[in-house]
Amino acid sequence: TPTNTSNFTATITPTQAVYRIKKINSYDADSSLMAYTVFTYSGNNDLYDRADTYDATNTFLTYTLYQYDSNNLLIRDDAYLNGGILVSHRIYTYSGNVLQRVDNYGDMTGTSSYSFYYYSSGNVSMVENYDSSGVLQSYREYIYSSGTLIRINKYDGASNLTSYTLYTYDSNNLVIRTDDYDPSDTLMGYNTYEYEPY
Repeated sequence: TPTNTSNFTATITPTQAVYRIKKINSYDADSSLMAYTVFTYSGNNDLYDRADTYDATNTFLTYTLYQYDSNNLLIRDDAYLNGGILVSHRIYTYSGNVLQRVDNYGDMTGTSSYSFYYYSSGNVSMVENYDSSGVLQSYREYIYSSGTLIRINKYDGASNLTSYTLYTYDSNNLVIRTDDYDPSDTLMGYNTYEYEPY
């Protein structure tokens, strides 16, 4: 998507309150909390500047800093380990306001790139992941119902399904849960999402 907020904000009627992502909780298949991420903002907007990740014991693990251009498009993020060690950074490239490519750089994560494709509606249809040699490593297929994302299928470079994710929304069309399954339909884990008004 062109910015990092499309799945995490919504305008609510009749009060017209607007919500932004506050926290994502990650659980294993047995509903044990594994980690959580807290988002912080510097302004009265839905553009988060920082995301801090903790484990289930509240131990600080990693943080990511985000940069935007004058059009509020995400153009870079930098991921750090606790202690300030840079793990990787990603550069976002657009055509107009439409995200076309993300390049990932980092000694710990390797170098890779992501190419984005869209339906005529403007919704993302597929994201392909390539290694530094330009070899396709994996891709994701995005499935919608009435314009709302409901499922992402994840494949390896040989088009074998490796996992899929199902999306659940509340009455305000905010994502409140995503469930990750393996190809045999066994739940691997899930995330829950919390929001705050602004």
